[in-house]
Amino acid sequence: MSTNEKQSELLDSSKGLNPLQKTGGFLKKCREEKNLSIEKLAESLHLGKEQLIALENGEENLLPEPVFIRAMVRRVAEKLEIGEDKILAILEDPDVSSG
Repeated sequence: MSTNEKQSELLDSSKGLNPLQKTGGFLKKCREEKNLSIEKLAESLHLGKEQLIALENGEENLLPEPVFIRAMVRRVAEKLEIGEDKILAILEDPDVSSG
């Protein structure tokens, strides 16, 4: 499935979630499709496993400032070989927030 198809599927299936939850869910799905554990991803990015779990779950209260969240999303997307621009569009699009 292409990144565009995954993104469309995610947006269709995540009504009512905020942009961070949608972004995190998309990243988690991509990571799982690559059979990459959260521990391995965290280690390769030099991030804490807890931070990645919070990102994938959209738990903004457990994450740093928005500028750092965007940087984390960008790094994870790059590592998972998905389009950074596409995933950041989900994160930053206010029209996506309420489904």
